[in-house]
Amino acid sequence: MKRLIAFLLFAASCSFAQVHFIIINADTKKPLVHIPERFGEKNIVYSNAQGEINIPEGYEVPETTIGALGFDFYYAKAGDIQNTTISLIFVDYSLFDVLIRGTPEKLKTLR
Repeated sequence: MKRLIAFLLFAASCSFAQVHFIIINADTKKPLVHIPERFGEKNIVYSNAQGEINIPEGYEVPETTIGALGFDFYYAKAGDIQNTTISLIFVDYSLFDVLIRGTPEKLKTLR
């Protein structure tokens, strides 16, 4: 029992974050799940099911980049986003028309 209590206290002390914020969709105001946040040179953290991102204390986070396919990227300093909500704006990408020329090859069908 003492080991369980010691483990829970250790886990609780490790769970405190240096940087904590929530990512939501600017249009729907719903949390965005699995949105990557890049900080440092090679560090990436993903948002959880509630849209929350927690960066543990051991990391230096001077600047961060948040964004995903279909949303505008958000650049900020870590001190500016502590305990706040970040709204990502949906971007509709439209592609140019594509014209395919040539004659199609006849395909053999197997029976």
